[in-house]
Amino acid sequence: MSNNHIDCIESGAFQKCTCEELHLDYNDLSEITLNAFEQLNIDYRLSLSYNKITDFAEAFKDFYKLRRLDLDNNDITDLPNSAFQGLQ
Repeated sequence: MSNNHIDCIESGAFQKCTCEELHLDYNDLSEITLNAFEQLNIDYRLSLSYNKITDFAEAFKDFYKLRRLDLDNNDITDLPNSAFQGLQ
């Protein structure tokens, strides 16, 4: 799903999906809402590089199996203490 000019991920967009990797890099995402990845099961990698992300709340809270999270080349300026809660 890279390079598709995606600017928003609606709550539950990936509901009940299971995958090893999800690539959403090179899009126009600026915010990842709390429930954007609700009920998404991802086992290895989530790539959100090269977007315009400034805020991602606790969007990754349920990714217990996630091994790699790519957030490089975004506009993130603040990392709250709970930003990566739930990741191992």
